[in-house]
Amino acid sequence: SQPHAPGDAPQGLADLEERRERVKAEVAAREAQLCRLDELETELARSQEAMAALMRQALAARSAASETERASSERAAEGEPASGIDPAAVVAQREAAAREQMALAARMVAQADKVRQEAAEATAE
Repeated sequence: SQPHAPGDAPQGLADLEERRERVKAEVAAREAQLCRLDELETELARSQEAMAALMRQALAARSAASETERASSERAAEGEPASGIDPAAVVAQREAAAREQMALAARMVAQADKVRQEAAEATAE
């Protein structure tokens, strides 16, 4: 068979057109992946910022609990009457709040890891 037989031209054009459409579809798919990757990176940055804020709040709560306990101990040592507020209860309440915030931060870290994994998979495709 001859490569330039008269009947070959339309088939060659059809093949080229089919290939062109395939390439266009692949490019569109890559653009969609890049868009999703941008969204995931934005979500990850937001999660990291929120997690950092929660960690600061948890540390502040823990510090406040320690300060309350210290001040209460000083007052008791100086013989001041109790204020009617149980310092141990205040400390326990603040530490519980700090633990809740740390747990929330841990969940956000897990979510951020999930987002990172999705981003890695999106770029690997």
